[in-house]
Amino acid sequence: MDANRSAVFERMKSERKATSSTYSGEATKRYKTIVAEADRTAKKIRSDATAKAAEIIAEGDAQYYEILRNAYSDSPEKEAFYEYWIGLETLKESLKNGGTIQITADDPLYKILINSAE
Repeated sequence: MDANRSAVFERMKSERKATSSTYSGEATKRYKTIVAEADRTAKKIRSDATAKAAEIIAEGDAQYYEILRNAYSDSPEKEAFYEYWIGLETLKESLKNGGTIQITADDPLYKILINSAE
């Protein structure tokens, strides 16, 4: 009788362990599915936000340069200053992070560099 009872008890433990493993496996699978979906959603949100931010920055830059162009276009002196300033901005952006540029003697940037060296 004790042997029978032990066998039934062991079978019950085995069945419960199998049921527990099944539930644990299903829970793990569901967890991984939820995490993967959340990661996809987060990447899409981040990507959309980055694209929208770049679009807003580009629109702002375009408006900024349009305002400057309009402000400096009513006289030859202002236009000359604007061209000088744009040349400096172009030079600054070109040389960021160790960049290099190649210019000729008739390039407006050349004149800016020569005048600033004197």
